Amino acid sequence: MSEYIVSVVYLALLGLNLCSGALLNVTLDTRIVGGEAVDIKSHPYQVSLQYSNQHFCGGALVTRNTVLTAAHCFGTSYASMTSSYVVKFGSNTTYGTGIQIDSVLVHPSYSSELLDSDIALIRLKSNVTISNSVALIRISELSSYSPGSYASVTGWGYEHVLRGANVPLTSESECQKSYANVINITKNMICAGYSKGGKDACQGDSGGPLVQKNKLIGVVSFGAGCARAGFPGVYTNVGQFMDWVVDNSNYNRNNSADTAYVGAAQTNCASFLLGILTVMYCILFA
Repeated sequence: MSEYIVSVVYLALLGLNLCSGALLNVTLDTRIVGGEAVDIKSHPYQVSLQYSNQHFCGGALVTRNTVLTAAHCFGTSYASMTSSYVVKFGSNTTYGTGIQIDSVLVHPSYSSELLDSDIALIRLKSNVTISNSVALIRISELSSYSPGSYASVTGWGYEHVLRGANVPLTSESECQKSYANVINITKNMICAGYSKGGKDACQGDSGGPLVQKNKLIGVVSFGAGCARAGFPGVYTNVGQFMDWVVDNSNYNRNNSADTAYVGAAQTNCASFLLGILTVMYCILFA
């Protein structure tokens, strides 16, 4: 009996380690501006938008053939010029697997002057293949978030190695004060960053994902410089555009069981551990 107990306990601990390892984000105390590299397996939804094999923006996989990014990455004049555009994914560098862009849809309310509604959808010519380094991310349906809570932002910037940072969210009122003489902060925006600066997204990170609790809450939009004290980074609040995303893509807001999405493995791990604990109970008390 004791041998069975030891074996089952060992298996339970092994399962716990495997589950936590698969879900752990390795972005603590990192920064995109001069920070440490992060692993694509912790951010498998991250993609690189490239023109003639040159990275220019980031994005997030939200379906097998749809990428969410910032409208200003394309503007309105480039939306139909897709033949030289490629989305690359599945690598810590910008040299991953590539799929050509089929079409780009910029939000109709996007303003390059006001930087409002800075969001766009990219349709790929074929589906991505899901793996441990390529996965989808769900879009948060919330429109507001707790100031001081943390979210992770990732991107390549103008380097070839993926970097990330954990940044605290800033209230809309505080962000509006920071940008009072620069631009109007609207409900379509989320602000995040340290008051002292030092950690932020920067040029080349535009369109990249801002993620909290395995859900996409924003995409990199703009800022006053990079990691500048007193000026948090500004992100498009993607929850405000959920209906537009659903209407213009094959994103299914109700399909929570799809294991292609980041975080879905959490349910699988929980079920696995529950099964082990059930076996332990039967051995000990049956």
